[in-house]
Amino acid sequence: MYSLFRVPFRIHKKNLVISTADKYKYEWIAAPRNHEGIVLELKAGVSKRIGPIHIALAESRSPSDKMYRLTIGDVNNMITWIGRGKHGYGVQLSRVETPEILSEDEWCTFWITWEKNTITFGNGSIPHNNTLLKWRMDKKIKIQQVGFASSWGSSAEFRIWNFNEEAGFSQVLHLDTPKSVVPGSEWGKLLVAGGLALPAINKKIEGGGLSGALAALTPLLTLQHLGKKANKTERLQALQSLPGNIQTILSYRKVDNSFSEHQMLGSHTATVAILEALTKVQTYFNIDPDLIQAIKRWVQLRQEDDGRFTPLPADIKLPTSKQTDFMHKNLSSESALLDHVIEITADTVIALYEIGIESDVDSDTLQKAKIFLENSLPKLKSPETIAVVALALVLVRSATASWAIEKLRNVSTTEDGEFGWPHFVTRRDAADWLYESESGKTLKEPLATTLDEYKASLRALSTFCIIGDLKFAESVARYLFYRSHMLDKHPELLYHAVKTFTHYDLLARDRHRALTVSLATSGMELTDTLELKPDKPSQTLHLPSLPTKVFVYATGAGCATIQGKVSYSTYSVNRITPLLELWSGVIQEILPDRSSVEEIEGKLPMLKLKTCFRWKGATPSGILRLEISLFSGFELATTPPQLLNPPEDMSEMQHNFHDNKLWFIFANISTLCPVCVQYMARSVFVISSLRPAYAKVYPAGRQDLAAETFFHTQLGKQANRIFNFLKVASERRSRRPLSPQL
Repeated sequence: MYSLFRVPFRIHKKNLVISTADKYKYEWIAAPRNHEGIVLELKAGVSKRIGPIHIALAESRSPSDKMYRLTIGDVNNMITWIGRGKHGYGVQLSRVETPEILSEDEWCTFWITWEKNTITFGNGSIPHNNTLLKWRMDKKIKIQQVGFASSWGSSAEFRIWNFNEEAGFSQVLHLDTPKSVVPGSEWGKLLVAGGLALPAINKKIEGGGLSGALAALTPLLTLQHLGKKANKTERLQALQSLPGNIQTILSYRKVDNSFSEHQMLGSHTATVAILEALTKVQTYFNIDPDLIQAIKRWVQLRQEDDGRFTPLPADIKLPTSKQTDFMHKNLSSESALLDHVIEITADTVIALYEIGIESDVDSDTLQKAKIFLENSLPKLKSPETIAVVALALVLVRSATASWAIEKLRNVSTTEDGEFGWPHFVTRRDAADWLYESESGKTLKEPLATTLDEYKASLRALSTFCIIGDLKFAESVARYLFYRSHMLDKHPELLYHAVKTFTHYDLLARDRHRALTVSLATSGMELTDTLELKPDKPSQTLHLPSLPTKVFVYATGAGCATIQGKVSYSTYSVNRITPLLELWSGVIQEILPDRSSVEEIEGKLPMLKLKTCFRWKGATPSGILRLEISLFSGFELATTPPQLLNPPEDMSEMQHNFHDNKLWFIFANISTLCPVCVQYMARSVFVISSLRPAYAKVYPAGRQDLAAETFFHTQLGKQANRIFNFLKVASERRSRRPLSPQL
């Protein structure tokens, strides 16, 4: 079995991100203790007029006469000046004409110093270069606090950086392996990148059905974001695999132009996801426009008169985990169903909006859905529903979008002012688990989160990026990044994660910053020092041994991403889960009789196998996938598989195979009795050994809920018997005289 453990690591040398209100109220931070100056970037908010923006240099966190004020972009973004005192109409001590110094679209970089009792202000990221203003300070005033404010009726975003080269930033990554690891199978590497590294597929997605095929399209979004900086080899691989991935997706198409894992059960969510994906890949692959229009029309026809879109039988809501938050526990079945309907409607609005409005029908569909979501806003209770509705209403520019954003902030802000979802148990800081504990002897476990929480966080990040709230967006991004191990368990989230992090990277990227990062493993087998800039391609460093610790020390300013990846094989799996129970094994070997014609002709043995599973959920199962990897060298025989005890209400079983892998699709299983399938396997090659076969069963799109098992022939005796038979048959074929030529 393949497993992967991802350790995220994000270095911030940025002191703070500040979003000011439109009330001319200062937001304060402490002045640097070891450096008399700051470098900052600022962007004016969208309003009727740009600027001015005010920066206060003071002794305390309140406007007073003992403070200096720098006003940037005054008089219609034309003048910048230095004044003294708390009043906005104070005397201008020094001024300069600065036409269009502020921008609503781009981040502008400035520096301010108060060294040697002189306030100096200039353009760019290097202090004392491109100086615009200077003023001699009162020696009695000591700068202890720095305040930031925008004028009445407008807002602004600030990013403040600390260029204190003496102070570095250190952290420790723990890269471990479980006790059940197969010796010699483990390997690890570090992925180091300047700026934000987008999530990537860590291994080839095998199985997974429709959700796996959608996840395989993730590299295209990365290529689109990176543009010319994309790795040529990765670009070529993504484009070469695209036709096969598209063909796999289209194989799930139904006669009515919808898509589902099972031909007998419809899925609204799967169809909407595929509609968006096929529209996106048109840049790289020719998709029939009539097909896209037919899929869109199917979606639109499902809309009810009040604007809602309802779930289909395949769109069941599965439990997240034992750690489901208390807000879910307080929901009645009716409230939970309404939340599900609202969530599906909002997801549909988001997809249709991003595809584009091409006709009056498209506009009417979105308008009706918008009204439904606006009317549903007071009824929202679960965090994930609030998050997706807020994003949908922001996209369609609803008048209630500000209310939805306020609800989202209220439900997702912790007591510490950071982003997080409500839970019974107090959660630790997001980065705690990356550090050694105080005793230095124990390792803190990674923070757990649920699938719904992670999806809601992705939606929240998109929302704050669209409205330009960098301060809160960074808090959400940090929450997501420290829980990026969820993407290894849920490949179906990769597509949305890359799309969301792309939006954030465009908002937060700073091309003028660079970090110098020093790395060393615990045994000093690997040591390196790297300069990381946002535009520099990512680098891969292979770890000489595992387990290990990686010590990281960074100086400079900016952001970097360091991911530790550990891969290993293990035979330790869960055959029994809260929802499923699985058994699989060889029930009969069919070997040719000794000295028989079959043996003389070298015909290989056949195995009769049986796999059973039991659904333990309180409601019908929806769609279940049973995937089996046969023994090495074996493949499915021509004899069709048999469903031994089909439940009465179960939809027709479907199956397919490729090489030594086969999969079965079941739907609507409600019985607690085991469901068993029997099938034949034959070997097409002469083999010298047999590795265990592997089976897993899981709800479609939720591999994290899978029950898994390895199985072999009984105590290995059958494997030896098959090997001995093949060896004898091979020897007899080699001794057989050649037929005379005619």
